[in-house]
Amino acid sequence: MNDLTEAKGVGMLLTVNNERITEQQIADEIARLKPKHDEIFCDLDEAERDRQLREWATENIVDNVLLRQAASLQFAPVKNEELHKVYGDAIRTNGGEKEFTARMSSLGLDREQVLRDLDLQLRTEKYIRFLHQDVPKPSENEVREFYENHLLEYQIPQLVRAGHIVVYVNESRSLEEAESIISEIEKKLYQGASFEELANAQSDCSDNDGDLGWFPRGEMVEEFENAVFALKPGETSGIIRTPFGFHIARVYDVRPARVQPLDNVRHLVVERLMSEKQQAADEAALDALRATAIISRADHPSQGQG
Repeated sequence: MNDLTEAKGVGMLLTVNNERITEQQIADEIARLKPKHDEIFCDLDEAERDRQLREWATENIVDNVLLRQAASLQFAPVKNEELHKVYGDAIRTNGGEKEFTARMSSLGLDREQVLRDLDLQLRTEKYIRFLHQDVPKPSENEVREFYENHLLEYQIPQLVRAGHIVVYVNESRSLEEAESIISEIEKKLYQGASFEELANAQSDCSDNDGDLGWFPRGEMVEEFENAVFALKPGETSGIIRTPFGFHIARVYDVRPARVQPLDNVRHLVVERLMSEKQQAADEAALDALRATAIISRADHPSQGQG
């Protein structure tokens, strides 16, 4: 068992090349990651989620420390002019000097500590740019291959333009009353009355003569959506029951789902591929840093993590 794994127990501390990682740092990172982590891994039991979250948080902190240490060795401290400009920007974007100072004080930080942290942050960002500088741009073949293997990601979904007449069920109108009203409206439609005129005169949502505009699946309540997407242009539904009340829908037009041409999404494909290449460069650099790092508990030093 390596020391990174052993240090995941409650109350234990890590050192990374003699730099301490405290339990509070791990707790803060857990709090930051928890909402996203619980959403992704909601199917795991609570104990396994907590174990996995602690592992993720600990690895994040170790990686950030390794990158920061490498940046400190690779690059000289940031010049005072640039550092104080960034410090001033931080003050302006955080409510002014008084509020910024109070916030930093609540975190136990004074001005000099904030400046030191900013210096390390800027050097780390510079180091990451250094790692990315030789990452090659995706070739045309790579772009086309990725696009062809991910066509669904660049698909515009089917769209429907529809109108509706709705009679709500609410505190002032019972289910039976609403159903009676919508049934009378349906009869008028069968007799040739104008859908738009009835929508304007008798619908509880008469804006634009009931026209809902264009929409894909997923924007309307399920019962209404299922009925509308089963219709062809020019067709009118029967009475649709939803949690809001009763509806009658008419479809005016349909745009079938289609895949966007490569030229329309080329910039998105290139950005995605560049991001993947940069992540691979980051991971390769971290692998090298981990291999030579001394990562340990206070009482159990060890070379590397493997």
